[in-house]
This record gives sequence, C-alpha cells and structure tokens, in this order.
Amino acid sequence: MSTQRSILLLIFTALFLILLPASTPLYCQSVETLAIGFSRTTISADGEEQIQGILYFQAPEDVLIKVKSPVLQWTVFEGTDLLIYYPREGKAFRFISRNRLMIPFAQSFIGLVRDDFGLSDAGFILTENRKRADILITVWSAPRALRSYIGEAHIGTQKGIREVHPLYLEIYDPRGKMLTRVTYLDYLEDLEPSFPARILIQQKNGEKEIREEIRYFDHRINESLPREVTDFELPADVSVEELKW
Repeated sequence: MSTQRSILLLIFTALFLILLPASTPLYCQSVETLAIGFSRTTISADGEEQIQGILYFQAPEDVLIKVKSPVLQWTVFEGTDLLIYYPREGKAFRFISRNRLMIPFAQSFIGLVRDDFGLSDAGFILTENRKRADILITVWSAPRALRSYIGEAHIGTQKGIREVHPLYLEIYDPRGKMLTRVTYLDYLEDLEPSFPARILIQQKNGEKEIREEIRYFDHRINESLPREVTDFELPADVSVEELKW
C-alpha cells in the first residue's frame, strides 16, 4: 500500500469517532486559538503505523491538521467537506458529505466549541441520561443516514478537579454490539481548560481489531498561529479531486 493511501486510511479509519479533550466548551473560556502536537500509533493485523503532527484551532471553529511525518500533509475542514492536501506531491482531495465529517483528530477540537460536542450537528439525538456511581452517561441515537451501521453513541463523564471530564466514548451498531471504545487518560489539570494527554482507541470490525494510541503534547493556548495556518490557501496550480462520502 502506498504511503499516501495509508495516511488517507489512517485518517478515515475511525470516521465517526468523537474525541473530547474537555467537556467545557472553549468559547465559554475565551480560547481563541489552540495548537497541540500529537503522535498517533495504530496497530492492526497489517502492522504498526505512526503519524506525527500539529492540530490547530481558530475560533469560532476553524480546524486544520498538519501531518509532518511520515509525509507532509494538510487536512482542512470546510463546513461539511474535508480537504486533504499533499504539498510535495502537488495533489489534493476534497471529500464531500451532506453531514459534518466526524474525524477523530478534528472532532477533538470541534467538540470543544460546542456544548453538545458536535453530535447534534452530525444528526445525533440525545435520548437518555444515566447515572452509574459518579459517572454520568449520555446516550445518543444515530441519524437515519447512519443507522444501517451505527445505532447509538454513549459518552461517560466524571467531575475532575475543576471540570467535568469525558472518561470514554462507545459506538454501538444497530444490534447493540460495540464497534469502538475510546478511553481518555492522564488529564493535564494545570491547563485551563484541561486536556487528556493520552487517548486509547479500540475498534472492532468482525474478527479484525485495530488499536490506537494518541499522545498530545506542547499545548499552546491563545498564542499567535503560524501564517501558513491563518492564511492557508491551496496553490492555484493544484488540481483537486472531489470524492463524495
């Protein structure tokens, strides 16, 4: 498999996951910009892959991801569309969707600026609140367009030192079988808002299983973003291949 294709698959492996670095919306805490370094390791039957880069957020909800290794790649969210650009290859792909694409890395930012973590935008409906000891579990029903393969999303939260933190996210198929579990670990309580420094993801597809670990580091809040982020534009001579999702 080509490196370019493997990176595309790596990004879309968990298309409907929602990673939630903090439960308090950033707009309530005057966060205008955010930059976080990340490293993501994926282990599957095909072996181990790793990507490294930086995630950028600019209020109100602009999200860009710069993958620095193993290839240079930009991922830009444009409303319901997703642009992936490879500067060195001079290639770009635009994924067109009727609904907001819920990509793990980006949703970690989109969720911060929405009090419902962006689930409503994706068409999910809150159907139930449960309490298990000191953990609050919210149950979300999938939109009609997704119900052939996703039934519900469950989010477990718990009060931390200053904020309520997501503990896990679970995605179930229509028969109630768990497809994905995301676990949030090692919250950095000295940051405001706090973030998990590590996230574990377990995905199942029949007999196949994929495990991922994402580590976040070098959090920069309300600092000036690079001009390549704030002024990002595709070069005029780059052709864009459009794909419907």
